[in-house]
Formats: sequence, structure tokens, C-alpha cells
Amino acid sequence: MPAAVGLLVMVILLGGAQLGYLFYTLRDLQKAADLAALTGAQVLSSGTPLNCSTATTAAVQAGQANFSGLAAADIAATCWRWDPVKNTTDPRHLAAPQGNQRYNAVMVTMNRNVASLIPFMGSKSISVQSVASRPGSPVAAFSVGSTLVSTRQQPGTLINLLSAVGLNLNSTALVGYDAGLASVQITPAGLLKQLGIDVSTDITVGQLNSLLAANTVSLNNLLDAVAIVGGQSGLLAANVTLVNTIKAKLGLSSLNVTLGSTAAGRGSSLFAQISAPDGASALSTQINALDLIAAAVGVATGKNAVQGGVPVSIAKLVTITPAFSVIEPAQIAIGGVGATAYTAQVRVFLQVTIPTIKLLGGVLAFGVDLPIVVDLVTGQGTLTDLCTTQDSAGRDLATIAVTTSVLDTCVGDLTQATAFSSAQSCSVGLKNKQLLTLKVAGIDLGVNNKITLNPLVNGPTPATLYAGQKATVAMTSLDLGTATQNLANALLTVLLGSSAQAGAGTQPAAVSTALAEDMWNQARQANTCNPSATTGPAPLNIGGDGYLCRKALWQAALQLSQTNSGSLAGYIDKQPNAGLLTGVGNLLTGLVNALGTVVGNLLGAVVPTNACATATLLPLGYGGTEAGCKAELAKSFTSKPNIGTTLSNALLGILGPLFTALQPILNGIGAAILGLINDVVGLNLNSVDVKLMSLQCNGKGVQLVY
Repeated sequence: MPAAVGLLVMVILLGGAQLGYLFYTLRDLQKAADLAALTGAQVLSSGTPLNCSTATTAAVQAGQANFSGLAAADIAATCWRWDPVKNTTDPRHLAAPQGNQRYNAVMVTMNRNVASLIPFMGSKSISVQSVASRPGSPVAAFSVGSTLVSTRQQPGTLINLLSAVGLNLNSTALVGYDAGLASVQITPAGLLKQLGIDVSTDITVGQLNSLLAANTVSLNNLLDAVAIVGGQSGLLAANVTLVNTIKAKLGLSSLNVTLGSTAAGRGSSLFAQISAPDGASALSTQINALDLIAAAVGVATGKNAVQGGVPVSIAKLVTITPAFSVIEPAQIAIGGVGATAYTAQVRVFLQVTIPTIKLLGGVLAFGVDLPIVVDLVTGQGTLTDLCTTQDSAGRDLATIAVTTSVLDTCVGDLTQATAFSSAQSCSVGLKNKQLLTLKVAGIDLGVNNKITLNPLVNGPTPATLYAGQKATVAMTSLDLGTATQNLANALLTVLLGSSAQAGAGTQPAAVSTALAEDMWNQARQANTCNPSATTGPAPLNIGGDGYLCRKALWQAALQLSQTNSGSLAGYIDKQPNAGLLTGVGNLLTGLVNALGTVVGNLLGAVVPTNACATATLLPLGYGGTEAGCKAELAKSFTSKPNIGTTLSNALLGILGPLFTALQPILNGIGAAILGLINDVVGLNLNSVDVKLMSLQCNGKGVQLVY
């Protein structure tokens, strides 16, 4: 009996030991499976079939390394698509990838035979399973920048980048940057750590944006952090030189950089609002060190990088010096679909003031005062797709849609200080100003107004890139000469139209008289005949020569008036903004028709009878005087075109000389803007540079999900 009890106790003890051993082995096996799955998921970066093979091999090797004596045949590692929202039929939320989906999880199954501690009993087979996933959605970092014209391209990437934000620095201040940092990538996490800014490992995207927006650092400290994290501590002295050079060039005592923003859209910060799926993905994004430096300089110098252009003569009447400023820096974007990066926003200011000019013997007097603001080019790139396609080399691709607006123009109550004080559209808060002083025979027809000309919008134009690739995206083909000429034409059209509308209903006799005098004098300059001649053809010799001369000069003067008005009408009809004139183009055409009728009647008359040139048969003789000719010409301006308008021939006729005087002035403004774009700022408005700095298709963080 004692022996039986002892045997029973031994069996119980051995059974307990067997259960404990099985539990211990099962725990270690599960731990090994978890580590193997996590290792495989970490290697599963791109999620492609080839990447899956590498990941499963790594998982098997990790399983063997973490559980001694386990054969490769005892470990099964497979790739799956883990999605707790869509894959609900499997308790592990696993399914095969569909369409453009990729693998984002590794499942590891381990089998182990455990020997029995009780004699004559067989071994026990145990099995464990673990699933690890990279749940992060795809995330990318990219930038969008203005393209420099080819003649402004200089050796050295950083020199060109800084030129694009308005700083043309001596290359000696940038020695070493391109060689040391051209291919260096750093992460926001590494940058923040070097700056001494603590970041929690489980920080959310919203918390990260708030943290970045709350931190402003000096440009020098930021450049030092980039150099140190990028392994180029030798550039620390160059950073001091660079910052001091910028301060001296701009006359600034300090340069600071705000790191981030909590608001969507443009802002004066290094990073645009981050829209990554999680904080960890954003912090681990790779960013090119040189792009980071150029963006930081743009932020630090925002609204201060004002440089004068080459002085420009406007119609030989006045010399102006344009100024420009980068009122919004370029920003780096981090995020998924919808993330947006912005180009630097460059603004130009021109103050064109022309003193009073008198025409037609002083009957017409005008002066110009045009404060002009032009946003040369503003652009943005928005991430529309990432990680759904690959190129022929198997590289993951992302698509960025680029949109730009060119030559957004405002004219009104502006100064250089107000032009550069805000990054808002120049039309916001724009007030009226006396743009054109114009008096016609003492009547005020000036223009007190404001003018906004809509920009030319290009895009969206897609650019599909792989990580590290930079591309120049061609936008609408825009001839800058034509574009700036169109700008000048639009200004001229608005000024003429406003003056015409302001003078509706006026019929000053002095204008008709002045126009007649001017047309008659021009006709006389082109004809040497004597309108007062008393001689004539034989045999009577009684004044026919004077009659013929007056008749010819009268015809020539009327045709001059018709030609001047016709040129103006044709000009307005061709302008894209002719609608601003509310039908003035048709009124001018009516004037041409009216004057043309007068000329036609004169040319068709066999025996015209008026105060200018009269011929009678009985008694035979020739009448009329030069003064009578001018009076007859004036009559053609004292009526109204038969087109149901309140505008007089006199008012419409005087727009011809005004047009002739204003056109070279406004053309000079277009030339000034063109010269500033090409020679000073050096921007190619027809293209935008897009760079995909990095692309993470499966996120960076891994976790056990089963």
C-alpha cells in the first residue's frame, strides 16, 4: 500500500512537471514566434512579393536564433494583408492583397515536439502562431520650388536653391555645403533631438504639429543641428559665415525659424502642417539636408529679402527701380494623400509716376500715378497618390499634382511698405487711388479707382516620382514678353475705358476745336500746298489752286481722325479684357463709321459747298477759307455717333491722342516687369521643380496584431 501511494505521488509530481515544462516551452516558443513575426514585419518595408521573400527568410532566421534547436522546417512564415476594417471574416484580419494592395503583415507559425518526462509516454507536439504588421499608411516628404531661368543657373545646388528664394549670395559663403550635404538625408526626429526638443515616442500628429509650431529656433542653431545630424560637423564655421552674410545683406540683427504650423495652407514655417497617418511615421521621414537649409533660410528671411532691380526708364519720362520680396517661403510637406507643399511666393512692387503731359495745345492734360503689385508666381503641389504603382526598376512611386498662378496684379492705394507687409492676395483690402489725372477742356475725366487683374492659372499638372527623384514640371507655355505686354495692355484698356465712361454726356466745344486744329496741322505738315492761294488754272486764274488744296487737306484731316480712332478701336477689340470697357469698343467703331461717312460724302461730291471749299458754275468761282475748313472739321466732332450712345464724337475722338500717349508708358511698365523676372529674380514662370525626398509605403512602426 505505501508503495502504491508513493508511485501515485511520483506520477502526480511527474505529471505536474510535464505540464510545467510544456507551459514553459510553449511560452518561450510563443516569444520566439512574436520576435520572428516582428522581425519579418520590420523587413517588410515595400510590401512587394520580392520584399516578402526577404521578410519571411528573416523571420525564419530570427525564429531559429531565439529558440535553440528549432529547424527551419519547423517554422512557417507567410506574408498577408492585415486590415481590421475590411478583413473581418478572418479572426486575425488577414487576407491576400487585392489589386494594388501590398503585403503589410507577416504571420509566423512554429511547431515543436516536447519529450515526455514520464516513461513509456510519447512526445507532445505544440504549435504557436503570431502576426506582426506595419499598420502605418503610406507617407512621403516632398517640396515644390520655382525654376530658375537657364542663364541664372550657377554651379552648386545650394546657390540655386537660395537664389530661388531671393538671396543671391557669394559662393564663398557656401563653400563645402554641396560637397558635404548634397546626398545627406536626415529625419525630423534626429533634427529635434539635436535641437534639444523632447519628443514622445507615441506622439500624435496633432501633438507633433503643436510642438513644432510652438518652437522657434535661431537659424544658426538650426543649421548647426542639420550639419551635426548629417555628419558634417566641419560645416559649423561655414554656418556662422552664411548667417552673418545673410544678416549683412539684409541689414538684420537676428534670423529665426518657426519649425511648424497647426493651420492648413501657407505659413511662415519650415514644415507645412503635417498630415501623416501617425507621429512616428512623420518623425522618421527622410529629408534632404540641402533642401532643409534652403527652406530654413527662406523662413528666416521672409518679408525681408527685398532687393532693388536695375533702374528702368519708362517712355523716357521717368526712371523707376522695382523692388521684390519673398513674402512667403517655400515649405516642406510631410504626409499622405492631400499633403501640400508650396513654392516661395515672390512679389514685385513698382511705383510709376509720370508728371502732367499736355496735348492739343493744353486742351488735353494727363498724369499717371500707378503703384503696382505683381505676384510673379505662386504654386503648390498636392500629393494625390502614393505607393500604388512602381516603375520598371521596381521602385515605389508617388504622384504630386502641381498648380501655379502667374502674374496676379493689383493697382491701387499701395506703398512698398504695405506691399510687402502681408502675404495675403494683393486684392485683399485694396483701396482706390487717383491713378490717372485727366482734364479735357477743363472737365475732369480722371480715374480714381483700383484695378485687379486675375492671374493665369496653370494645372493641375501631375508629376510621378520615386524617392529621391527631382523633376521639372512644364506648365502652360507662357511667353513672358507676351504675358507682360498683355498686363500692360489690360492696364491701358481699363484706364481708357474708365475715362470714356467718366466723360459720358460731355460735349465741350473747345475739344472739337482743338481736335480740328490738331488734325488740320498734321495734314498741312504732309502737304506743301497753299490753302490760301488765289491763283487757279487757265484761262480764268481765279483761285482754283487754293480750293483744291483746302479740299485735299480737309480730306486728309478727316482720314487722320478716322485712322486714329480706328487704331484705338482695333486695339480694344483685340484685348482679352475688353469687357471692362462695357461696349466702348463698339462706340469707337461707331465713331469710325460716322467719320467714314463724312469722308465718303466729301469724296463723292462733285461740287461740294461749305465754308472750306466751295465751287460754283454760275457765276464761275471758288470760295472757302482755311478757318472755314477747321470749322467744318470741328462740326464732325460736335455730333454723336448714330448708335444710341451718350458719348460724343469729341470725347471719343480725343481718346485717340490719349491712347497714343499712354501706350508707350504702359508698355514700359511691362518691360520693367519682364526685366525684373529675367535679370534680377531669374524665375522661369513656365515650370516648377518638384522633389520627392522620401517615400514610406508601409510606415515605419511595427506591432503584434495577433
